[in-house]
Amino acid sequence: PFRHDCTYIGDDKVLILGGIHQGEILDLKHRRTMLVKGPRLSRSHGALVRLGDRVLALGGESYSRTVEEFVTSSHSWRTLEAPMQRERTRFAVTAVPEEFFNFIGGGCKSTTSI
Repeated sequence: PFRHDCTYIGDDKVLILGGIHQGEILDLKHRRTMLVKGPRLSRSHGALVRLGDRVLALGGESYSRTVEEFVTSSHSWRTLEAPMQRERTRFAVTAVPEEFFNFIGGGCKSTTSI
């Protein structure tokens, strides 16, 4: 019943998240998993995205605009002050460089900084 998502978090590790308030880190090098505390909100049918060194959890069945960041050094979560413009569930997300949108007059600039 839960739809999970995953993203690479560096150091040969993948964060897996979805559904209940618990996540897993898959260690590709040592071929084992470790349970970690999940974000404050349920992220079933949500999405994870890595932006540089940051890992963000967005959307989900909680129908919240709240964005949470996974802190890799402590395996904890923090809520960001910049919310999404609209609630999202059952969607996909990917990061692309701003220059991909240079063909648009004035380019594509973020209105908030995360």
